[in-house]
Amino acid sequence: MKKAIYFVLLIGCLSMPVAYALDITPVWERTLIDGGSVLPILVNGPADPRWDGDPEDGPWYGVNLHDQYDGFIRYDENRLMLGIRDNGIDETDPNHNAALAAQYPDRSIIWINPEDGSPLGVAIHVGFKPVALSDEYESMIDGGSGNPAIEGWADPKNRRFVSGPQSAPEYMNFDVSDDGVIYLGYWYMILRWDPDGQGGFTGPTIAYEHDYRNYGGTNRLSQWRFGDIEVIGSGANTRVIASGKTWRNGMRIRVFDVDATTNTWTIKGDYGNTKNGCFGETGGCSVPVIDEYGEEVIYQASNVSSNRIDRYIWDGVSYVQDSEELFKPTAPEGADGWNHALPNRWASDVATHPDLDYIVVATSPSWGQQTNANEFDKPGFVTAYSVVGDPPVGAFLGDVIFGSTKERPPAESDEPSAASNLAAVWNGIMSQVKVYRQPGYADGACEILYLSQVYGYGRYVIGDTYVGQWSIY
Repeated sequence: MKKAIYFVLLIGCLSMPVAYALDITPVWERTLIDGGSVLPILVNGPADPRWDGDPEDGPWYGVNLHDQYDGFIRYDENRLMLGIRDNGIDETDPNHNAALAAQYPDRSIIWINPEDGSPLGVAIHVGFKPVALSDEYESMIDGGSGNPAIEGWADPKNRRFVSGPQSAPEYMNFDVSDDGVIYLGYWYMILRWDPDGQGGFTGPTIAYEHDYRNYGGTNRLSQWRFGDIEVIGSGANTRVIASGKTWRNGMRIRVFDVDATTNTWTIKGDYGNTKNGCFGETGGCSVPVIDEYGEEVIYQASNVSSNRIDRYIWDGVSYVQDSEELFKPTAPEGADGWNHALPNRWASDVATHPDLDYIVVATSPSWGQQTNANEFDKPGFVTAYSVVGDPPVGAFLGDVIFGSTKERPPAESDEPSAASNLAAVWNGIMSQVKVYRQPGYADGACEILYLSQVYGYGRYVIGDTYVGQWSIY
């Protein structure tokens, strides 16, 4: 790979600003402080009195008063896709805005204009119950223990979810294959929608159904999720990387080699009983790429528990976590989480591309920190770090604050809950990032899509993308 150039420009004295190798340029940003001027449901919602601030509680079934999102991808040259997990409208309220709710339904995927971030209509209405769950799993959502009972099963919240037409998992993350097929996580399944040749989709069908009995972890099975989905290739040469973005055993990273023509899914790697047949930690991960030494690697961020960014190397048998001595992203001098991102705080997702010698990390605004002066209202970031040896592996290359094009960036205090600690809804801790390249892009150039699952979404570029394809125009 062509090495990125990392340099410090010192002119006159040490107080001069530092210049970094990569400029991350916003094309546009849409945040909740816009007041719904572009996406009408992206607004500050009132504190929901039904939520006490505990991440394990809350209204999840389309009545949440805070709009929340999951999945932001490029579908083709002219369209992006944004997943609406909750539209922020309580449809059980007789005075709710029914027209707006119908235009932006809960659990739907909408088209987004890449030129300005505006909505272009509903692409797929996923719904709360797109396919039937097993009777056993429905009973587990209601607090049951499986039939026969699964040894070690426990859900400390007991009946957190309610079965029936509006039972829905926390996440609905999705991605697209090279031939336009949508794969979406639903409880312990991955669902598939195929292009219908007329601008729409057929489906869903069940593409993959996980054996949660034998490879599901020993507790909280009713919280099963595929909260991070990455898809590359198509047809007989499809690869799907899926994880739960959670500390729960059995819900970490799995890499599947998929023959989509026969719907054959083969897990890559032999993990024995380690974390119930998977690897990794708690955050979003990249697609597999080949590094400068010819090794296949995957990068992962882990904001929920371990607060780090890791690299996993394929050793022919499994993906093995690399040593921090060999890979450890570093912040620039003077970084405090307000001016520059800290790689060990709030890093939620990682993306890269086979043609790039850097990773892009999505950092979320600080969460649950309204009474902590050291973390209060830190913004989100899009940050690039080197993954080659010169500059040092993990060196900071550049970043941009999410919301830097606005009067100020969005932060937790913009949409607090009614909890005693004023924490934002749980998904405020989650952010996502995707990286795309076209053949005509300059060396090292890419398009970046960033999503905060509560605060908004944005499109950015690195380098020269003025090639008439997916460019700023």
